Amino acid sequence: MVAKGQGDTDGLEYVYSQDDDVILGVELIIKTIKMNKVSAISLEIGKVPVLSFGNSLGDVSMAQYVINNDKYESRGFKGRQLNVRLSV
Repeated sequence: MVAKGQGDTDGLEYVYSQDDDVILGVELIIKTIKMNKVSAISLEIGKVPVLSFGNSLGDVSMAQYVINNDKYESRGFKGRQLNVRLSV
């Protein structure tokens, strides 16, 4: 599972954006940060979560994936280390 706009960028480097969708890819690195966290959530849960909690820049992709949920109201919450403003 990769982001539609990810291309050849490694999941450890790619940040999921609001225009992305999760699609089937060819390889997944187990470390679950950045885009790999989105892939793991999609694979394990099979649905977009409605809540996201994070405390590092490795959680931004997960938060973007959650707050851009079109089906349900969703929220992303951040800890002090995450200096990115998330909103619905």
